Amino acid sequence: MSVWRQHLAGVETLFKFLASKYRGTSNETIKYARSFITYHTSIASLTTDLSDGLDEVTDEELGEDSSHLSSIDLYMGCSESLFIPLRRVMRLRQMCDNGTLQIGHMRQEVESILGVLCRRRWRLEYFSIPGDMPPTTSKSLQHVAQAFESCLLVCLHSIIEDKLKTSHVDESNRSWTDLSDMLPGSKEEALQDCIREMDLVPMDGHVEAGLLPLLFVVA
Repeated sequence: MSVWRQHLAGVETLFKFLASKYRGTSNETIKYARSFITYHTSIASLTTDLSDGLDEVTDEELGEDSSHLSSIDLYMGCSESLFIPLRRVMRLRQMCDNGTLQIGHMRQEVESILGVLCRRRWRLEYFSIPGDMPPTTSKSLQHVAQAFESCLLVCLHSIIEDKLKTSHVDESNRSWTDLSDMLPGSKEEALQDCIREMDLVPMDGHVEAGLLPLLFVVA
């Protein structure tokens, strides 16, 4: 196990302990640890084999909905609802690369991920904006989140394109084409949307670090 993974495993152990000890209460340390784990595990999924034991601590949150305003996350800004789908998409990417991705599983995952994206929980109207946060910062965080959503669509289109290239049976090809038609727009449109939103984020706005995962995926 690599050193960074040992540290992340330690934080996961701390989180589970605190979550058990303070079950049913609001604890800032628990929130911080949960945010830390979600962010770093999701980022690690970009370059790490997910069969290496990355814990699915927050996978149950895929599709989670709430009528309450959320706090802007310390690590993920307005993009928190998109980080779990990122891990799902990167798992699909790895399955595609190693030849184990089946059309049925891909369809199920695409439907689930699109269900999350269509709620657009990254919009500012779903967040409680801190009084000391400048409007330019909150608006930039929304641009980051919107670019993030487009980035996920680019990756899903790319996975399906790769499967179409390696699928030689006409019936299978049609199934993958039908799956591609489920996605909103084309890969090129999603890529242009992603670039446009990234271009709206000022480089001195203290939120540009949120663009790093997108650069790994779409650059």
